[in-house]
Amino acid sequence: MTEPEARTDEQLMRACAAGDLEAFELLLGRYERRIVSYAYRFLHDSDAARDIYQQTFLNIFQRRQQYRETARFSTYAYRIAHNLCQNELRRAERRRTTSLERGPVGGDEAAGAVQWLSDGSDGPLEPLSRQEQDRLLHEAVAELDPMYREVIALRIFEGLAFKEIAEIAGVGESTIKSRMRYALAYLERALRGRVEP
Repeated sequence: MTEPEARTDEQLMRACAAGDLEAFELLLGRYERRIVSYAYRFLHDSDAARDIYQQTFLNIFQRRQQYRETARFSTYAYRIAHNLCQNELRRAERRRTTSLERGPVGGDEAAGAVQWLSDGSDGPLEPLSRQEQDRLLHEAVAELDPMYREVIALRIFEGLAFKEIAEIAGVGESTIKSRMRYALAYLERALRGRVEP
């Protein structure tokens, strides 16, 4: 028998549907940071991001018997989180409140995104410290419309393929690529504006 930690997400989900709670706990552990991170980048509220994570896995657990492997488990989990984030944004829009507090994800990921954004060249953030790069990037991403923020979060910070992002967002892959181009162009302009006099 395969060690629980070595099983794929899909195998763990099948085991969970069969009543294996240890398998579900492993999925919780594998996805906690990823879903919280994704939700934070979408909502910019660390408490709401944790709530989205908990609600995502509550939904997954409640529907474990109906789970079908029509897509990767990660796509399934992100799709649920995406829908919950959209619902939260609608509620927040009605309340007209926004939280821009610093989220649970650290500077290593943001610095990696800065390097990815600048494509290894001497981008506008190159002379700045990693902490300053992190701060400026988070500020610029926070200004993006949620549909563009989602693409940045899933592609850069979570490393998902365009096809998987399209499945999560429920739109075509070409739409996701277009959103990515727009978001990157905006971020480059915004970051240059913050650094250059």
